[in-house]
Amino acid sequence: MKAVITGILLFTVACSSNSSGDPSGTGGSGNSGGMGGSGGSNNPSTCGTAHPTLLYTAPATLLRGPVVDDQFVYVLEGISKITKVPKAGGTGSAVATASYPLLDANSRLYLDGNTLYYSDNQDLFSVPKAGGTPTSLVMSASSVATGIDPLFAMDDQFLYFGDKVSNDTGDALGTVNKLPKTGGAATVLASKQAGPGAIAVDDSNVYWVNEGTIDSNLDSKLTGGIGSIPKAGGTAKVLFSAKTDGTGISPAIADLIPNGSDLFFSSINAQELSNVGEYKIAKAGGTPVSFSDCPTLGAFILNGSLYADCGDRISKFDLTTGSETVLVCFPTLEGSFGMTHDAGHIYYAKTDHPAKPSDDNPYGLYSIPLE
Repeated sequence: MKAVITGILLFTVACSSNSSGDPSGTGGSGNSGGMGGSGGSNNPSTCGTAHPTLLYTAPATLLRGPVVDDQFVYVLEGISKITKVPKAGGTGSAVATASYPLLDANSRLYLDGNTLYYSDNQDLFSVPKAGGTPTSLVMSASSVATGIDPLFAMDDQFLYFGDKVSNDTGDALGTVNKLPKTGGAATVLASKQAGPGAIAVDDSNVYWVNEGTIDSNLDSKLTGGIGSIPKAGGTAKVLFSAKTDGTGISPAIADLIPNGSDLFFSSINAQELSNVGEYKIAKAGGTPVSFSDCPTLGAFILNGSLYADCGDRISKFDLTTGSETVLVCFPTLEGSFGMTHDAGHIYYAKTDHPAKPSDDNPYGLYSIPLE
């Protein structure tokens, strides 16, 4: 049985308009899977310090979870297609077709060498980036809940993933696991977890977010939290537990980012918007500290800054002062669906509001300079 799926909230705000565009970019022609980028900063409404370049357009087809190598940006197109687009923009080429629909709003590609990885919420797959048929490396032990979370992690040897095993009564049966990149038997590192996902690793430990479980009536049974365990195995540690009454900080299935002795994580509590944003907690556990109002849909740390896809904008936050530099932001009803980067640019996918209400929503793949 294929697992049901979940999503993540998108927060959007209005931005200032700039319809002039920047004609300096280059692009290519379209194909049946989508149109090539026309080049330049032709996003009809933008703000921030960066000038976006449109690389690729997919009319009425969702683009998510980009990842990049030295030549191409690889992106999930629609609910089953993996497409690669030249980093300078142009025609998209099909890499593979997923065996089952990728319906989770958090669906994402990962790249290691010549291999792409992704989860369809039930299996964790690999596929050559040059193209081919996806291979299932491991299957979820769950037939009820969301299964293998699409946000996982890797090091030189292993893939680390959360399996949201549950049942009709909403018991905490989830596991945190490691799996050789080449496939084989998975090792359970931690069990009895309440919906584990958003896996992150450093040199010694695995970290994850528990989003909680639900019963067959869709009632929440357990609160969320953050946990850790040594990569080699051992005793799982609770770093933070959300309040049992549903108030306060509520860790979300979004990027969990180790940095030095700290972890950065997102909180999304629709009942208390004052507790929506990015927080920092010591890897040893303790009380989270508010960092920004940006709940990340993709983030990375580089050169003393946290770069974050906030849904309504992409910003750079100074790790010491917390000061924000908005790189690009998006109009109301538009929003981004994850980002990636190389040494010189950030690449992101977003919805582009149609020119007329009757038009199909186009989705675009863009790049901005890495400031």
